[in-house]
Amino acid sequence: MADRLREITLETQRDIFRLSERDHGLSRKAVSSKSGIDYDALGTYWRGEHAMPITALLRLCDVVPDYLLSRLLDPVGRQILVMEGADGEMDELGREAAGFVAEYVEAKSDGKITPLEHARLKDRATRLGDAAEKATAA
Repeated sequence: MADRLREITLETQRDIFRLSERDHGLSRKAVSSKSGIDYDALGTYWRGEHAMPITALLRLCDVVPDYLLSRLLDPVGRQILVMEGADGEMDELGREAAGFVAEYVEAKSDGKITPLEHARLKDRATRLGDAAEKATAA
């Protein structure tokens, strides 16, 4: 089984690079330059002589389209996807956290928090908690 998986992996690597070049104009030189993978080492993966280490696969994520790289994971039923919205959720959390801190500092500037300021801070804390929940769920 392990030999067959290796065979499939090497064949899939060849296909990925062939399709990257044919369909996306990604020559070996361009992939090497954009990914930082040594040109000669990339050649061994390109020709299917050696299986790529995970570090090489990770470097290819910003170069080779995800749908092609996902072909390497077909035997185990997985795929590579960009985490859409993850930055948006973190950005929202950052805005809420910064807003809470700014409102807290403003409220404490005279040494005490009034009931009105406390209510606003409590509302902001609720929004901050909601944003944190969304960010950690993404």
